[in-house]
Amino acid sequence: MGNVSAAEGPQGVPSGGDYRGGGGSLGSSPVPKQTSGEPASKDADENPGLYEDLHKQTKDIFPQVFEGAKVIIAKGLSSHFQISHTITLATFTPSVYRFGATYIGTKQLSPSEAFPVLLGDIDSQGNMNANLIHAFSERIRGKLVAQVSTANLISPSNKAVTINKSYLEVLLH
Repeated sequence: MGNVSAAEGPQGVPSGGDYRGGGGSLGSSPVPKQTSGEPASKDADENPGLYEDLHKQTKDIFPQVFEGAKVIIAKGLSSHFQISHTITLATFTPSVYRFGATYIGTKQLSPSEAFPVLLGDIDSQGNMNANLIHAFSERIRGKLVAQVSTANLISPSNKAVTINKSYLEVLLH
């Protein structure tokens, strides 16, 4: 089973490229240097991506403050299905057990993207989180999110995204 959050950097970094932070946990994202005589990159006009992914790379760099212990056991049952057990032991908050399941579908748009994606977890108090992400076509994607707490639907939401070369169109509900 492939790593869902894995992404590879561009191949063939120019020899004059420097490595500035911002990619991955070690800051190894290559960023080519530009001299005053070089034209602007062709990628500058491309789609900037989703708003929610804007600070994703920087969040991975900062350590999480945590007092206690956390044990995560994950098992891939097939190339498309994975389960996980998480036990969190803390001094100030109650200890929590979470069971999670992930399904990655067979519709592959690129080497790092496969759809539909179903994510869900439930904790020992009965709180459940569920996500459904699907690409209806190469340019239209949808996301449904549901959170259930004490048998009440807390925060349902859905989103449709239209992807164009130079912009994103997002419909929220």
